[in-house]
Amino acid sequence: MAVLEALEALEALEALEALEARGQAAECSVFFILQGLSHQVNITEAFKCKVSELKTLNFTADSTYLEIAKEVGYKFTQGYSSSHEVSKYIYGEIKSKLGGSDLDRNEFEGLRSQLLVEYFIDGSNDKYVRYIEIIRDATGELNSFIEIGKNWDDVLKLVAAHTCLRTYDPLSNVDSLYQKERSIAHSVKWLKSKGFSISLENGNVLISEKEHKRIGTAIDLRLKRLGLIGLNFIMGRLKSLFNASSNRYFFQRISSKPLAPLGYLFRLSLKHLQETKKRVGQKKDLLDLFDLAQNYSTVLSVQEYSQYESVFQRPDTILKKIQRLVLADQIYSIPQTNCTHIIDLTRFIFSRVEAQDFSLPWKFDEYINVAETISLLSNNSTSIKFSSTDIAYKLNYKVSQDVIEKILIDMSHNVGGINGGYLIPFDSSKCNQSFKPLICLGNYNYLFLDSNFFSFGFYEIVSDEYRKAGVKDSVVGELLEDFISNKFTLSGIPFLTGEKYKITKAQQKLFSTSRSMGECDFIVETDEAIIFIEVKKKILTRAAQAGNVTNIATDLIKSFVNAQIQANWHEIILRNEGVIKFNSGRTIELNGRCVEKISLSIFDYMALHDGVTIRQLMHSLVGRKLVSSVESDQLPLKSINEALSELNNQYSLPELKIYSNSNGAFFNCRFFNLFHFIEILNNVHSKEDFKDAIWTNRHVSTGEKDWFKEMHYLKYLKSEAAKT
Repeated sequence: MAVLEALEALEALEALEALEARGQAAECSVFFILQGLSHQVNITEAFKCKVSELKTLNFTADSTYLEIAKEVGYKFTQGYSSSHEVSKYIYGEIKSKLGGSDLDRNEFEGLRSQLLVEYFIDGSNDKYVRYIEIIRDATGELNSFIEIGKNWDDVLKLVAAHTCLRTYDPLSNVDSLYQKERSIAHSVKWLKSKGFSISLENGNVLISEKEHKRIGTAIDLRLKRLGLIGLNFIMGRLKSLFNASSNRYFFQRISSKPLAPLGYLFRLSLKHLQETKKRVGQKKDLLDLFDLAQNYSTVLSVQEYSQYESVFQRPDTILKKIQRLVLADQIYSIPQTNCTHIIDLTRFIFSRVEAQDFSLPWKFDEYINVAETISLLSNNSTSIKFSSTDIAYKLNYKVSQDVIEKILIDMSHNVGGINGGYLIPFDSSKCNQSFKPLICLGNYNYLFLDSNFFSFGFYEIVSDEYRKAGVKDSVVGELLEDFISNKFTLSGIPFLTGEKYKITKAQQKLFSTSRSMGECDFIVETDEAIIFIEVKKKILTRAAQAGNVTNIATDLIKSFVNAQIQANWHEIILRNEGVIKFNSGRTIELNGRCVEKISLSIFDYMALHDGVTIRQLMHSLVGRKLVSSVESDQLPLKSINEALSELNNQYSLPELKIYSNSNGAFFNCRFFNLFHFIEILNNVHSKEDFKDAIWTNRHVSTGEKDWFKEMHYLKYLKSEAAKT
């Protein structure tokens, strides 16, 4: 796994394209279009027609570059000549003739993708691929093109001339260069051979809702026939991904070949936990299952085939990329929670509201004792079976077996009651596996299938009971901040929390804001940096996990972006005044230090915590707003755009314009979740250690979009370097 260091190209892109134009944003807004691209015109067919209509040229494959130069109108200006000189001229002409505003880069790339996929399906359109690859090579810097029409005639003649120069053959390495298109083509062909209806349009694989369900049903039926054998086989595949030193599964997100959709299959297999007898044909069912599921997930086109796929995103591609990251998490990964950490969190929060007069089915201390006992019985990735008697014995009978049985029943899914209705990866709203930690096997026997995948249920059970009893989210939110304070205290790191300050009338006018008060959730000061940490309780909803772009945007705005806006005001005041004077009498001074702004979500946004993704999101959001023609999107978009308007205002102020000429733009904007933070705080003992831990992957990315996996790899590199 190669490490992409410094990300210089991305930094340059951000510095040159993003922040220098901030002052123009108010006059010239750029919009995200949430709905899909219009397919009123099939540009692939239009392109093919134009190539087919190309008239006979006055040169052939045997023509010399001098003859070709004469034909295209190029006159040599130096004493010597070469085919590369002619090639450069042709490229310049192609680029100048194609510049326009009719087709955006996405539509052009869709055209190219479709031609490549079609080539890999039957190999009959090699001419189209040669032509489009030369055009792409010549127009790499163009963001939009003229419409495919009459003006393309001259362009295609130039392209035909270039093919005869023999300086560049797009098909020479096509098999190795375009693994993604090759894989999609293979899967389209395979699924069609099995009778499924799939089509291609402008680079998109089109599958109707009905056909999605047909494919999902076919996969589901195979798992149903396999029963528990299917789940055991999938768990066996997952075993190879378990990293004992981190006590986590390290899922693979990037591969030059199609990945097995283990996350999707795992969720689906939980529906079918019935015992089945060994029979003839089970091995074939397993092979068919993985073939069908892998080909289906491949045509959904959310897998990354290179670590660089996510690096260079534009404002018109970033939302689609984020959508694909979320869906890839649903297909190739499974959310994980450290059992010890989630029980620690559950105990801390709900023991502090236990004293109130709530009608609960059990006493909280009894519940948490049972949960801790199960946690102690579990062994990393190994499933455990136990009875209520086993728990009573481990607790030295301090809790009656009747109460234990009541707690265990409340903690348990029934066999056949997990993920009911779940069929395809977009059915996240029908996944309930994380709601409870155990599976009831009957006769007072229970299964804790995997502590990483199911331990979140220990928190969810209690949270749901207290919610029903009337405990407000605001109470839980305050206690979550207390939990973080406690972790800071235990680590020995000095910090400030809950500090408030006034934003004066003069400052409100100067900064064009109506905010009259600032509040800092957490501040850590080091000699080099001031670290602002803002906590948001907003989770990534199941509607967002299903790939709904509006919901993904809403959740990100209410978590990551709103926290950044809050921290931005701290930085603006601090840079303007040089000091923030808190209502408590405390102060913090800038003193030439850098500012780090951390958005801290309570629970996991998975791939969206990735630093490269977050920086590109900030680069794309500032100075823009989101629009949609869908009526139901209008209300959420109103609040989204209010937040984006405030963000845009902040980055137009001199205090944040310092980043406009910086290669490190947005590198001080971070997105962690609570469990990243617990891991950090459990392993540091000073404010400098804390800063170093926060900065460990600040300028480094493996592309895998898993913070724990990245930290493990960087630790390994550090230990290897120490040996030399």
